[in-house]
Amino acid sequence: DRKVKFETYCAPRIRGAILDELRSMDWVPRLVRHRTSKVEGARQKIEMEIGRKATDEEIAEKLEVDKEEFIKYKRDSSAVSVTSITRKCYQSDGSRELREIDVIRDENQTSPVKIIQRSDLKDLMTKG
Repeated sequence: DRKVKFETYCAPRIRGAILDELRSMDWVPRLVRHRTSKVEGARQKIEMEIGRKATDEEIAEKLEVDKEEFIKYKRDSSAVSVTSITRKCYQSDGSRELREIDVIRDENQTSPVKIIQRSDLKDLMTKG
């Protein structure tokens, strides 16, 4: 009766429902995300102005917060950066895409180079 298209009504509602679901899945509080974006924004602005990496003191000054408050911002924002191990890392030679999981170093595994070096050293020592 009102001659309003269904799309006009449903698009904002669907978008809102999607955003609500994404927010519910996010384990980081909105305040922490907000502070993190403020810190990153200030860092980028300073680095563009001075042409070098910004110090913590410069960022705190730009944000107009004291050192203790900035330490809290920095501590909170360090927990925000989480990545999926199945996301694309970068293109390889074109034969296949590499994912984060394909290039993560296993700290407990001995490097293949070290294995060969030990084998060569063992061979040299037993021959000599």
